[in-house]
Amino acid sequence: MRTLAATALLGLLAACGSNEEDTTTFKTPDGETVTVAERKGESASWPEGFSPYPDAQVVSDMSMGTDEASGQIITFESDDTADDIADFYREQAETAGFAINMDFKVDGDRLLTAEAPDGRTFSMNTETAADVTEVSLSISGGG
Repeated sequence: MRTLAATALLGLLAACGSNEEDTTTFKTPDGETVTVAERKGESASWPEGFSPYPDAQVVSDMSMGTDEASGQIITFESDDTADDIADFYREQAETAGFAINMDFKVDGDRLLTAEAPDGRTFSMNTETAADVTEVSLSISGGG
């Protein structure tokens, strides 16, 4: 349940955004310490096995962790198609040991989900508007 709550909080914080680098630490009602860090643009921290999409502009890089779990969401924009971006990250996910369990296409956008043998999860979803593809890439798993 804590992992679910932490993941939900990470998603909400990613939606808020900020123009500053920021790290916040707080305690949950259960007394668990949670650290949330947000980095912008060139200071984005890519998870092991993943790299920035060529010529994309990072909008936000947010990570959150506890002793039991961690997660990261990187959002970026590109002029390339959702299919090109999804193919790029599908290959990286598979190379990093993730097994793809969903590759869903609808109205020109893509959703990929995958899981690694160690329980980490990966997801990537796109939304295309005005010839710009907005991408949200997330990795979550053990601490």
